[in-house]
Amino acid sequence: MISQTLYFKRWLRLIQPPVAEINPAVASPLNPPGVQPGRFLRYVSNEDLAYAIRNSFKKVDFIVLNNCVMQNVYSQFALQTVTDYLIAPQTGVTNPGLNMRQIIKIIKNADDRDTNDSIAKKIIEGFANMEGRSATETDFLDLYVVLALKLGDSYNAYITILKDLAEVFTRKINEKEDGPGDDFDEKLDDSLRLCFPFEFNTNTGNSMIDLYQLLSTRHMLKIEELKSIRDRIDLLDNNNVFKYVGKKTFNQNGAYYPTQTTSSGLCIYFPRNYNSINSLIHRFYTAANYSSEFDSTINWRSFIKTYLQKRGIDSGG
Repeated sequence: MISQTLYFKRWLRLIQPPVAEINPAVASPLNPPGVQPGRFLRYVSNEDLAYAIRNSFKKVDFIVLNNCVMQNVYSQFALQTVTDYLIAPQTGVTNPGLNMRQIIKIIKNADDRDTNDSIAKKIIEGFANMEGRSATETDFLDLYVVLALKLGDSYNAYITILKDLAEVFTRKINEKEDGPGDDFDEKLDDSLRLCFPFEFNTNTGNSMIDLYQLLSTRHMLKIEELKSIRDRIDLLDNNNVFKYVGKKTFNQNGAYYPTQTTSSGLCIYFPRNYNSINSLIHRFYTAANYSSEFDSTINWRSFIKTYLQKRGIDSGG
C-alpha cells in the first residue's frame, strides 16, 4: 500500500498543468483548451484525478472529497470507472469541514463482513452522530448535505437518465407554445425558483441544483415524461445512495425551499438568469472551443445554451 501511495503521488505530481503534456485528450473544466492558467492556477481536475488512479491503482473502493459541491454529475461522470463510491458534499463545506479522521477510522476498522456498501453507509451515518462534537461543529454540520453515491457499472443507469432528461428538456423547450403561460422555458424558470442552490454558502453563484428536486416541482410533475424520469431516479436512489442531510440545509437566512426535503446527488449546472450564473463554471461553459466527454455524451451544455437564449440571455459560445 505504501508503494502504491507513493506511485499515486508521483502521478499527481506529473499531471500538474499543463495537463496536455500528459493526457492531451482530457480537458480540465477549470483550465479550458486554449486557456493557459497562471502558475497560481494549478488545479487537479476530476479528469486528472481519474487519469492518475487509472494509471496507478487502476481502481479504488472510495474517493472522499472534502471540497464544496463536489457531489455533482461532473465529478461522478469523470470518476465512474475508477471508484466504487464517491463520498462528497453536495453543499458548500466550511470550517471544520468533513471529519477525515473519523472516515479513515471507519475504513480502517472494517472487517471481512463489511462490504463497500456497508462501509459507505457507516461513513454517512457518522455525520448524524453528534456525540462529542462541539456546538460550532454541530452548527456547521446542520447546513451540510453529504452523500455516498455508488458509481462503477451502477452509474450507467444514471447516464441514461441524464441523456433522456436533456433530450426531453430540449424537445419541450423547442415546442411551439399553445398560448400565454404555456412556454416550457417559463415553467422551468418558475420551477428553478423553488430549487435550492447548493453552492448557497460558497459565494460563487446560485446555479447548482439537484435534478430530483427540480423534477419534484409542480410544473414538472404535470409532464408525464418528466414524472417518469423522476420515478426512475427514485428507484436508483434506494439502492445506490446513502445520505446525510443537515436539519437547517434548506432553511438558511430565511430562504426556505418548501418542496425540497432530500437530495439525489444529481447536482448539475442550471442557471436561471444572470444573477444566478456561477462565473467559475460559466467561463468554460461559454468558451467556444471547450469540449468534454460529459457534454458530448449528455448534451447538457447544448440544452443550457438553448434555454438561456430562449430566456433572452446571451449564453455565448
